[in-house]
Amino acid sequence: MSVIKKIPVTIFYILMCMIFTTGCNQALRTERKDLGGLQGAWMMEGNEKNFGESWTKLSDVSFRGLGYSFRQKDTSFLEEVILTRKDGKWTYTPRTLGQGNGNPVTFTLTGSTQREYIFENPAHDFPKRIIYRFIGQDSIHASIDDGKGSADARMDFYYRRVK
Repeated sequence: MSVIKKIPVTIFYILMCMIFTTGCNQALRTERKDLGGLQGAWMMEGNEKNFGESWTKLSDVSFRGLGYSFRQKDTSFLEEVILTRKDGKWTYTPRTLGQGNGNPVTFTLTGSTQREYIFENPAHDFPKRIIYRFIGQDSIHASIDDGKGSADARMDFYYRRVK
């Protein structure tokens, strides 16, 4: 093949690499944006109690979440969560009141899309998996389960953004 005929093929491969790289960079920016979408207050109304989460961005690689329940004017703190990225990996570390002697348990991000984040810790008794799915800008479906996806070993939380 002559040099002139190789130029279009070379240009094609260079363009494809540029498109692929740009797409990957865009996906990473989207991931950060979606995690930033956690910021703010979220509420789930229950029959007897309401549940809420409040997320604050601490830095580009760190968020703090507070989980609580409330009934009328009484509020109970349930857990504090630190969501952080270190060495290229996101971790979700809750410290739950009245469980595990107050010691935190770390879950590692094992799967994600632009709208879903899956954190797992197979060594933990329950839950083994925590999933956040962004349904829209103002709603999240969070769930915890046994890591197997069993319907009877799963709890669902449907939050809406509090404005």
